[in-house]
Amino acid sequence: MSDLLRAVLLVLEHPNSPLATPMPELIKRIKAELITAPSAELPEPVTDAQQKLHDMILAERDKGNIVFRGLSGELMTAPLDEFVKQDAESILYDLNRLEEVSLTFLTDKKWVNDFAVATVIRKLKGNVQFLIEQITKAQNDERVWRAEWESISNVAKQLKEQLAEAVQWKHDLTNQVNHGAAG
Repeated sequence: MSDLLRAVLLVLEHPNSPLATPMPELIKRIKAELITAPSAELPEPVTDAQQKLHDMILAERDKGNIVFRGLSGELMTAPLDEFVKQDAESILYDLNRLEEVSLTFLTDKKWVNDFAVATVIRKLKGNVQFLIEQITKAQNDERVWRAEWESISNVAKQLKEQLAEAVQWKHDLTNQVNHGAAG
């Protein structure tokens, strides 16, 4: 429960939170609850640098980019549409979320979610590849059906012409028989 209260308090006390002003009593009650809770550490306030990073990441997201830390710790920005074109292995490598990396942080609670994220990314990339293969197969099947349809259409056209010739021939023959019988 105290983790939830800490999270609520973090939101309420955030410098840009519209909820902080109308709810000072709630903030006091949450702080009192946290102080009496077994693990009574209050969340650290957000620093200016953290807030700037937060704002920059959201601004880049709004531009269609992703921000991540490179292997040496530097921040990197990439267009999200291009980033996701990579295979799962490359995405996880760039985000430093390969399963074997996640398994080295067993003392950090978030390793479980990092591992799950890697599993989900691999599954989603597999699903995308499967759909691409199905679309390609359907497009190829459509080309085959179009070619067969064109061939069938040509045969039908020839049959129609032959039928028209046969009808004309029957008509001519009937006329000859009728004129020959009359003469």
